[in-house]
Amino acid sequence: MKVGLILRTVEHLRWEQVIYRPIRLLQSHLDRTILSRYWTSSRITRDAPTEAAVATVARAFASLPHLTQPLSLYESRIGDLTEGRFTFLNRTLTLDPLDWNRRYESHLWNYNLHYFGYAVWCARAYIEGEDESALKSIRRLILQWVSEARPGVSDGWDPYPVSLRIVNWAYAYALVAPRLGTASFLSKWSSSIYRQLEFLSRHVEYHLLANHLIKNAKALIVGGLLFGEAKWIASGRALLLRELDEQVLSDGGHFERAPMYHAQVLADSLEAFVMLQAFGESDGSEKLGAKLAAMAGFLSAMSNRDGTLALFNDSANFEELSPGPILTSAEQVFGPPGDARTFPTTGYYTWASADSKERIVVDAGPPAADYNTAHAHCDL
Repeated sequence: MKVGLILRTVEHLRWEQVIYRPIRLLQSHLDRTILSRYWTSSRITRDAPTEAAVATVARAFASLPHLTQPLSLYESRIGDLTEGRFTFLNRTLTLDPLDWNRRYESHLWNYNLHYFGYAVWCARAYIEGEDESALKSIRRLILQWVSEARPGVSDGWDPYPVSLRIVNWAYAYALVAPRLGTASFLSKWSSSIYRQLEFLSRHVEYHLLANHLIKNAKALIVGGLLFGEAKWIASGRALLLRELDEQVLSDGGHFERAPMYHAQVLADSLEAFVMLQAFGESDGSEKLGAKLAAMAGFLSAMSNRDGTLALFNDSANFEELSPGPILTSAEQVFGPPGDARTFPTTGYYTWASADSKERIVVDAGPPAADYNTAHAHCDL
């Protein structure tokens, strides 16, 4: 029976998943043993980002409303950091001392801890509100992570959290670096970002595919632009264009058919697009722009009047993925989204009363891509 289950599963997988799964397991073993010191050593180094690159990343960041939502949304959680309290997935833990190589609560909760989204909150609190305690908190946590988190042991060295942390640290670095005179801290910080980019470039998640590859591509693009590394910019852009070709369906819906992940892929791809444009990297921009404009139309149709998402498949409402700010960002770049109400390829159909007070959204499509159904469980 187990053999039959495995065979029925494998027949749907892509060749990359079959080939890269054992490669990924071997990499994990090597990262934990032979390569552990290599990935954290000063042998992987590069000069700090230029002032021009830092300023360009900061300007592009500031131009996107979904990245600059009111700090009041995060105020209490910024304050919690001074006490070692972290809240993710509606669960608050006090971690004192914090062990970056330990798994707390759950795998996903731990991933959120290692994403370092709070680095951006703290950087903004320091820049916008002169909050020295926020800067002190994030500097302490970054230095702890750099010195303590071990490849192959810490959840933070899995490629997915590496991808999110690279972007969050790049944004936070670009915001605070011009105002900090602490060259030693900035050097350790930027050197770690560079090492993580080199790590990610060798650990792209071909064994999982789908939205994970979008995160990988975005990190390579943002990090490559910050450090002026043409190889990462080129590989990230090629990966993003290739994946959006498959993942964005002809009606603008994302092939995982979960509105929250649609919003996430749109936000990630939009950030990559805006960053590339800011640095004058326009190759493929017309094709990428058309995909993102279509995605904005679909997200608009999946948005409720109260600013929340229609919750199908593996979806939930988070501040970071509120459709309103993402659509505002997209509108600034591509203009107003389309007003389509039917999405036959994705399988979603909507109806609204004449006064828009009543609305129906129907999911009549397949659960997800056959080879990646991780976010389709509520479609059963």
